[in-house]
Amino acid sequence: DAWKRTVRLMYATTVPGQNMFIRGGIDHDYANRELNRDCSVSNDNCAIPIRHLNLKNPSTRTQKINDTHLDWHESHQNGKCVSKTPLDWTIDKWPDDWDEEKRTVAEHGFGEEPLNKYGPNYWMLDVDMDCSKTVDGWFELKSYISNGALWEGDIKQSNTPYPSKNHFGKCGYVNVFKRNHNEPVIMFPLANKPTQTQSISRLGADFSAEKTIFSIWSPDTSNLQLWLDGQIYRMEQVPDANGYTQVYAVTVSGYHHLKPYHFIINGKVARDPYGVMVKPATDNNIVMDMSLTEPIGGWVPHPPLLKRGDAVIYEIHIRDFTIDENSGVDADKRGKYLGMVQSGTTYQGKATGLDHLVELGITHVQILPFFDFASCSAKYLNNQADCYSWGYDPENFNVPEESYSQQTDYVERIRELKTMINEFHKAGIRVIMDVVYNHTAVLGIGGESTFSRITQKYFTETDLSGTGHSINASVPMVSRLIRDSLEFWAREYHIDGFRFDLLGVFDYAVVGEWGKYLNAMFPERNLLLYGEPWNGLTADPLEANRVRLGTIARIADAHVSVFNPKYREALKGQNDNALGGGFIFNQGYESQIAVGSRGSIRANNDPHQPIDMWAQMFAANPEQSINYVSAHDNLTLRDKILAWAKLNNQSANTDYLERIQKFANGIILTSQGIPFLHGGVEMMRDKQGNHNSYNAPDEINKIRWQWKFDNENLFEYYKNVIAMRRAHPGFRLNSWEAINENVTTYQPRKGVIVNRINAAASGDDWKEIIVIYNAGENYTYSLPKGTYRVAMEKSDPLAGNGRNVSDSIVAEGTAVTVLYRDDESSRDESSIRDESSIRDESSIRDESSIISSIFSFFW
Repeated sequence: DAWKRTVRLMYATTVPGQNMFIRGGIDHDYANRELNRDCSVSNDNCAIPIRHLNLKNPSTRTQKINDTHLDWHESHQNGKCVSKTPLDWTIDKWPDDWDEEKRTVAEHGFGEEPLNKYGPNYWMLDVDMDCSKTVDGWFELKSYISNGALWEGDIKQSNTPYPSKNHFGKCGYVNVFKRNHNEPVIMFPLANKPTQTQSISRLGADFSAEKTIFSIWSPDTSNLQLWLDGQIYRMEQVPDANGYTQVYAVTVSGYHHLKPYHFIINGKVARDPYGVMVKPATDNNIVMDMSLTEPIGGWVPHPPLLKRGDAVIYEIHIRDFTIDENSGVDADKRGKYLGMVQSGTTYQGKATGLDHLVELGITHVQILPFFDFASCSAKYLNNQADCYSWGYDPENFNVPEESYSQQTDYVERIRELKTMINEFHKAGIRVIMDVVYNHTAVLGIGGESTFSRITQKYFTETDLSGTGHSINASVPMVSRLIRDSLEFWAREYHIDGFRFDLLGVFDYAVVGEWGKYLNAMFPERNLLLYGEPWNGLTADPLEANRVRLGTIARIADAHVSVFNPKYREALKGQNDNALGGGFIFNQGYESQIAVGSRGSIRANNDPHQPIDMWAQMFAANPEQSINYVSAHDNLTLRDKILAWAKLNNQSANTDYLERIQKFANGIILTSQGIPFLHGGVEMMRDKQGNHNSYNAPDEINKIRWQWKFDNENLFEYYKNVIAMRRAHPGFRLNSWEAINENVTTYQPRKGVIVNRINAAASGDDWKEIIVIYNAGENYTYSLPKGTYRVAMEKSDPLAGNGRNVSDSIVAEGTAVTVLYRDDESSRDESSIRDESSIRDESSIRDESSIISSIFSFFW
């Protein structure tokens, strides 16, 4: 315990060929007079044992190896001491205009050094010192420059333990001097010899009131240090434990809440990948006592979700949602965490913000990335008040994004985000976090900086993300980082699900392991886990191992789902222009609509049967298909419709275009699977034709609450279809078997798809449901004998008003028609027709044989 790391920095201007040395210890006369030590008998009485920590410099290494004492003698009595103790030249910052390779003390033994904050020409001694041999921690020293100035002159330093003509330093401190100057530049305590960390239960800064354990994965080097609030601590490798390998750690005693820290790896500053807070405009993380950050009044229970298939997801961006001056949100909260959940806001008498979502009736908000991202960061020049970003360039996976916060206090910043989530829960809405684990930010000439300073093993050999660096979760410790991050957000912030950007970068087996683990940790939560089953449009030599439509069924037991691009494109055609046709425009794709409306379940219930990687019949159960027609990427639905209308000379037909806006998501909301809505689609949101608005200004991206006032009928349509879906489990069957046995799908003519659902099997009080998707002209649909009620027709969920019909009904074009029976006894078995005589096989296209094989007929 007496040994402490001790650093001495001495300024002196030198020229090539000159080097600095020191001698030191305890003054012999003082030792003899006051300490009763006779240093003439044994040099040990006045010498101070040391162990050199810097053996990197080849010009001083040989001398240091046998230099075991700081003393005044030419040699130690056992013959192992050299004449003088050598120092190493340092600089505070290696100039950019120096042509030669940058040198650092950590890597080369001389050059740039984090402890040198004072300029060039500071010569450094870095040793472990036996403080028990000093005088109450004090020791003397004097410098010597070879081939030049030689010994330093007499020094008159004040506040010393006894009179002397030498400098005094303190054991366990950084001691900064200028040669031939009486007073030190500064002295400040350095880290004690680190407490041995036996094992770790989590990486990062594991805080407790008595101590904090700092740890990091470092597979390439042992040259690691912790910088904590100005002090440097050496890190040692700890035994593998709890699934962690190649970890270096240090335990620092004391209360360190709110202290800044970072790691120094081979001389380079690195953020903590597990950090939970960061100091703005720096690479310093902040130690946090997370127990102090809970919402005022505590957490409320998560809103109930009986089954995952009961979800209705609404995607929104924090800034977009309330930045509009007509949002009704307080000016200081607009575009911020708490603006998302301010209640009581209106515009022109219409609910806005949180109350709008409650009125709409969705179950989940999926919020675009809100962990720390590089765009608009105070570290970079583009940090302006109006800077905009979607946030798909992460820096710290576990840190809340600062630009959405009103707070500068770290505790309050975390509490602010937790409060947002808690207030959503109070309103009955669950929160899904959009996470970007597939890559990290790549900015400027230096490229990626989050993980590159730690190890290149974080990354795949080929960039699969299209952004510069893709994360390689096939490396066990990288996978563990992502799993730990997911668990952290679910546990600490009470997140209800995760939407994965470019989930197709990862192996399906790895993703399945995450899902199984999270569901085991939070069995009551019914977490939603889903993502994009593609990568950044890059050829992947390991394609067969990745998350794709063709592989997702293999991890159905992990409850992992994917966005359904086949259904999306069948509905609307191409994503970024007017081309591609699409069912909602009455331009074909009936067979794909038939498949998608059934939850895109596989042809048979064998998740391991090989199928095409992009097969449209891919799901092991309907919850694996996230059904959508638009999202933040690509054209909004409104912009797509307008582009199509211009190409097809329909721009003036405004009523028809509004019907398409209803029809598209009317199909989504009545299909089996999990429906997903792009925020604002219920108000006819547009982005002025911008299909990639990731950094466009607010004028392009913001929700304009005037839209709700202008498009009240559209909003009412969406609200009522959502309410119908949530009220009737027949629209949300939960297994492959349930759909195979209870849904009959057929195409009676071109442009029309019919689903007949045995809803009684799901406990629905609507015993039988008929859903008609008609993309063309009005169609007279012949009903089975008996009486049906009309739930929805004419692009209006309330138009049917439950009226009774029999024999037939006119299903209007560009509309969803829904009928039901609420009395199973009224069903006339003899009226059920032979479906083969109705199906128009010629319109099923090339998948007719597959589709007909899965359509079972329960009547």
